[in-house]
Amino acid sequence: GDGPERSTLERFACLASDLDHIRFLGTRAEVWRIMPHLDVFWNGSGYEGQPNAVMEAMAAGVPVVASDIPGNRDLVVHGETGYLVPIAARAARARDTDRILNDPALAARLGAAAKRRMLEHFSIEENVRRHGELYREILG
Repeated sequence: GDGPERSTLERFACLASDLDHIRFLGTRAEVWRIMPHLDVFWNGSGYEGQPNAVMEAMAAGVPVVASDIPGNRDLVVHGETGYLVPIAARAARARDTDRILNDPALAARLGAAAKRRMLEHFSIEENVRRHGELYREILG
């Protein structure tokens, strides 16, 4: 996006890699079109409820490297659908990203498992089913 941290992230990107490998796309309405073409998706938030962007990436089969916070922990299974890293652990984030970018078989396995997790546990149908169970339990 184009949030207040964009310039800081651009400076970090220049230090971490050459910019041939990183794109800052700005605010976009057609995320669903772009997401499947990503090699890896980062979420570095310090707080999230249940981040839609992480869910969208996983549903598109994109491996995720995300902050190890409760909202992300609900979605990403470390080492199975992506990686969870402590918020300030820049070296761990870079290491896990590098691992994904340099191992196509790993990237494919993580992406497929992420997509499967979204379909099995976070689809609209599953959400409706779980809410129905909750209501039946409450009404008793």
